[in-house]
Amino acid sequence: MHQLTGLDYAYVPPFWPTAEERALLQAALLGDDRAVAAWATVDVAEAVRTYPTWSLLPLAFFNLKSLGVSMLELPDAAAAFSATSVKNNKLLSAAAEVVRRFAEVGISSVLLKGSALAVSRYPAPGTRPMFDVDIMVRPRQAMAAAALLVEMGFRPAIQLSDPVLRTRASAQFVRSDGVDIDLHWHALGGYVADPFDDALWRGTESVEGSGSALQQLRSAEQLVHVVAHALRNGKPGSHWWLDVALILRSWEPDDSERLSTLVSLFAMTLPLRGILRYLEREIGCDVPPDIFDVLASTEPGRGEIVRSRILGRLEPDSTSAALMRSWATYSAVAGAERRFPGPFGFLRFTWQYLDSSSSDPSALAAVRRKLK
Repeated sequence: MHQLTGLDYAYVPPFWPTAEERALLQAALLGDDRAVAAWATVDVAEAVRTYPTWSLLPLAFFNLKSLGVSMLELPDAAAAFSATSVKNNKLLSAAAEVVRRFAEVGISSVLLKGSALAVSRYPAPGTRPMFDVDIMVRPRQAMAAAALLVEMGFRPAIQLSDPVLRTRASAQFVRSDGVDIDLHWHALGGYVADPFDDALWRGTESVEGSGSALQQLRSAEQLVHVVAHALRNGKPGSHWWLDVALILRSWEPDDSERLSTLVSLFAMTLPLRGILRYLEREIGCDVPPDIFDVLASTEPGRGEIVRSRILGRLEPDSTSAALMRSWATYSAVAGAERRFPGPFGFLRFTWQYLDSSSSDPSALAAVRRKLK
């Protein structure tokens, strides 16, 4: 058993699952009687009331049904699975059509987050709730991709321009039937620098979805992307814990070889240590041992250590925590671009990014709302 220090846990406490979420995670992820026992402790009537717990029900239903639990005992979870299946089939069909049209005109694309996970990591598309489809293109092809989406009947939430492309990571495009495409030209909001995108683009693979060949991130890149997205957004939903656990089931030895470079680039050694150890010890998930070997041999930078200690003492929704997460993003960007992360650069970076993304529900947007 690998040792985990208090510092490894320091970054993550605001994100630990509640007792109810923990039971639902076990019901969804464990392949034996422990899942059934965990489900017996869940207040299902309460779980359906809020999205963080409701989002765990579809996979819990699928897993418990495979373990022999009668559907008659799972009406609310079955309803969540059914609703998710209907919505996801619609979204994934639209995603396949968009990717096909992009390919016809030479636009390379990669599925991110829920859409990629639903078709490749989860046992069925209906087990992973999602609101929209995240598709990433190269920054130089973003304008052409946006124009094609408009041609296909999607309405942009914001008009793309050079300032928008420089300071945002994505923009929403919504069709009249409610299908929402989040077009990315950077993989992560705030991480608007080529080294991050280049590292993720290098780690892509093909996957079959809705009858089409789609591109997604490989397991190491997907793990880092999912966790970075969750941690930068304050208190996220609970389904990202499922995302991480299911990505680990597809782990290959060469993923571990790339992980060290990725966690150093994204300054994520300490958070990943804590998150993966929690899944192993508290939920009961299997974590490939070589991942812990990689994380143990990857020394976190001094800035990451300081930020982890501070964030471990702050309320996750506070302005101070939002500023610290923003500083973490800025420091990573400055490091990737080999610049010194000074205070004036931080203010310029934060305000420039926020000024064109005030609708972004991220930590950066939270700072802007609280400073107004």
